[in-house]
Formats: sequence, structure tokens, C-alpha cells
Amino acid sequence: MKYIPEKIQAHELKDETLESGDMSKKVIHVNAGAPAKTDDTGLGYNQGTIWIDSTNGDMYVCSDHSAENATWLNMEGDDVNLFLYQANSKIGRSGGFRDPSPTYQSAHIQMMSVASEGDSADIGETSPSLGVKGWQTGCAKDGYPASYVYWYGGITTTPGNSPTDEMVRHGISSPATLADIGEIGNKHAFGGTACNSSNWFVWGGGGGATSISPPFTTQIEKVTFASPASTSDSGGDLATDIAHFGAHTDLVNSRAYQTGGEVGSGPTEVDTLAYFSLGISSGNETDYGEASYATHKMGSSTSTTHAYHFGSHSPFTDLIEKYPMTAPTSNTDVGNLLQGMYEGGGASAPTVSYQIGGATYPPNASLDQISKFSTASDANATDVGETTETVHGAQGNWTD
Repeated sequence: MKYIPEKIQAHELKDETLESGDMSKKVIHVNAGAPAKTDDTGLGYNQGTIWIDSTNGDMYVCSDHSAENATWLNMEGDDVNLFLYQANSKIGRSGGFRDPSPTYQSAHIQMMSVASEGDSADIGETSPSLGVKGWQTGCAKDGYPASYVYWYGGITTTPGNSPTDEMVRHGISSPATLADIGEIGNKHAFGGTACNSSNWFVWGGGGGATSISPPFTTQIEKVTFASPASTSDSGGDLATDIAHFGAHTDLVNSRAYQTGGEVGSGPTEVDTLAYFSLGISSGNETDYGEASYATHKMGSSTSTTHAYHFGSHSPFTDLIEKYPMTAPTSNTDVGNLLQGMYEGGGASAPTVSYQIGGATYPPNASLDQISKFSTASDANATDVGETTETVHGAQGNWTD
């Protein structure tokens, strides 16, 4: 019989082919469970490898076997390891600011289940010894669901209100304890965070080595999820020094978006909508449009198609607004929070967004409310529960 290249004859498949040996990785592999992005070239998988889940018969095909970032497609053609910035099952917040309060800052790591909404539960404590009992840190996560929540920077506990360059992480179940994983290049006390399947990105915010005041940094830093984590300059920069803005990640992990904020030369609130690529290697961020009004210290979240921002310090408002992440445009009013607030931190889930904490003004008074609003259809926020203590701070929220 004429030999046909890369065609496997039935008599060549031995009984153990699907369970062990080179064939089990290169052609057909049977395992209990779905493949992960780490099932890659280093483990012997190739493009075209078929993976069969022995627990349910589901089949997957490897379309890219890159090291630590393999792509496996299910029977519907979807990437089963696509990183989602949204919540898988839990939302929470770490630390925060309290006003008025004799303790000034919150030390609690709080969590709420998306499936059983209600009051948050205290699952751990922040760590003043690591210099991160801060209330303006940024949060990222390393997967969907997450293994860890990552913090960077922030403001150390009083007295002093000095910025910190610490990077830490904690788990998403009790007891959640902090681990020091390194230092970032700049002290981004009021910056933004975005993440994809390989790195998290830190940009804006921070006033320098000893001050949280402007001018703020324009650097965009790229950080690994490893411990100890390493940081590098992404190769790009912001168009201007800015802080106190809304930060969003699109669903396909290609762009980080920025809404409004406060530029250092003033300081002045701006109406800028902008983005940069999460694969950035050079160049500045790109202008994307203008918000309907200049705003800063808002909460922010992300749906599958839109960036949301809600509340604001100046102007003080209860508005919920959105703009699409598919075409440059301005934002539109889609609903209202339970009340006016600023720094009511946002957390994203597939069909809703959550607001955790916040503060009224004037006078400054922290809130303990948790509310949600639909991102499947425009709607006002509804009450969900309460946090373990009053708290605000726009960048302390996380999703699993």
C-alpha cells in the first residue's frame, strides 16, 4: 500500500496509544478534565492535538501550543482558557479609606459570593508591615477563576500618607494572607490596573518617591504573575500625567481603557477617553473620545462590550454611564446609583456590575453599601448588601 504522509493506519494504533506514549500528547490525549493554557509544547502537545475529557466525553483541539500560553478550542470553537477580567464566582475589596474614622484606613479583605449576594465577609487582613494598608491600590488577577489577587502600590498607613512601591498578592478564600512578591518601578498610588493571560499592567498615578501629589507618572509598566514578580517598561507611555481615573480591560484582553481622571498640571479633571494595547511595545496611548463631562474619582467596571463608570467626586453625581469598546464615541447615561457618591469601587461580572463602598460629599463620609446594576440592559442600581465596615477607594476592588 502506498504510504500517505501524516496518515495513521488503524493497525498502528496500539491499545495503550490513547493513554501513554508520544501519541497520547501529539495526536490524541485522554485526561479527566479540560486542558489548560499550560498544556503546551513543553509537555509534548502540538497544533492539531485532540484532547478528550474522560469525565464527560467533551473534545478539544489545540490551535496554538506556545509555551505557557496554549490555545485549546472546544467543540463550539471557543478558547476554553480565554482570560476574563470579570468575576467567576466572587467579588471583593482589599483595604480602603474610612472617613470619618479614628482608624482612618480599613485593614479588611472582604469577599462576597456572586451566586449568593448579600453582606460581605471578612476573609483576611492587609499588612501594615508590608506598607500596603493602603486605600488607593490597584488590583489584578491571574486567571478565570483566579488563584491570586494582586496589589501594587498604594498609600501606607497613617501617619504620613506616603506612597509605596510594594507588590503583594493574596488568595480569594479564608484565610487570605498577603505575600510580598516584589517592587514596582514607580509608586503608582492612584493609578490603574489591567491584565491579560500573561501579565498585569500598571499605569498612571503616583507623585514620586515621597509624595502622592502631582506631577503623576506617565509610565506604563508590565508585571509578571510569578513570585517574585518582575517589572519592565511596557515601551509605551500615557499622553499626560494623570491619576484618579477609571480603568477597564476589554473582554479579549487586547486593550486597557482609561476614563476621565485628574491631570497633574492644575490639578484639573478631564473628559478624556483613551486606550493602549496590552501588547504595547512602543508609542503612547491613543485618544478614543470624550466623556460627556470632566470627571475623576469614579468607580469603573466592564461588560462584554462596554466600559462603565459611575459616581464622581467633581462633579458629585449618582450617574451610571457607559461607552462601547468597539468604536470611538462619547459616553451615555444608562442609570443611577442608590445615591450620589465618589470612589465607589467597581467589580465586573458577566451580566452585572457591582459597586462596593464609596463616600458621600460634602462632608466626606464613607459608605457600607454594596449595590449592582445590569449590564445586559440599562438599569438603575439595586441594593445587594453591606460591607463589614464603611469604606471607600476606587481601586481596591477585585474579582476572582
